[in-house]
Amino acid sequence: MFDSLSTAQSEIIMRQLNYSEKITSPELRTFALTLHFYSPSAYNYVRDAFNKSLPHPSTIKKWYSTVDGAPGFTEESFKVVRSKVTEMAQKNKKLVCGIIVDEMSIRDDLHFIGKRLQGYINFGLKTTENAGSVLVAKEVIVFLIVALNSHWKIPVGYFLVDGLNAPERAKLINTCLEALYHFVHILIFPTTISNIQIFLITRFSNVQFLPIGKKKNIG
Repeated sequence: MFDSLSTAQSEIIMRQLNYSEKITSPELRTFALTLHFYSPSAYNYVRDAFNKSLPHPSTIKKWYSTVDGAPGFTEESFKVVRSKVTEMAQKNKKLVCGIIVDEMSIRDDLHFIGKRLQGYINFGLKTTENAGSVLVAKEVIVFLIVALNSHWKIPVGYFLVDGLNAPERAKLINTCLEALYHFVHILIFPTTISNIQIFLITRFSNVQFLPIGKKKNIG
């Protein structure tokens, strides 16, 4: 019966029948993260329609984080920033930061780094077993935290993409701000039409928007 179905489809059915293990397969993980990235509302609809057989959205957010240099938000970087907040507080000072968000064109190329195949669109997946089902990345979007009243900066994440529309870009920015919004006061990003639409989407009113510069090409 399941021979003609993909691994992700089979696992969804087995989860509905309560026959599946708690561990999520790489194939279902890829499907869930991809669907949620492009449309959280569609993800929630599919999840409800299939009797909660897809992972909870809070689990999806955890998958965005990485500590091994792979695409995604780097939890270790967030911890470093939080430690800086504590360090400043001990001196009766409040840390003020800005987020620099920039996009660069990259050469579309597939290559191995150790056992990991790099070059596909990736926004937080820690596995690439079925990476052939997605497109090759042509751009990278990078997030950098800069201290405005201290002397340091640290990258907190990057994603390999093939173009992002305003809602997709805003979703990543919102995810970053959710972790750091208490002390982030400026968001710096390239001046493009789609970026300007972030003004209408991003929900953090305490953040000042500063469009600057142009998209760069590398590679």
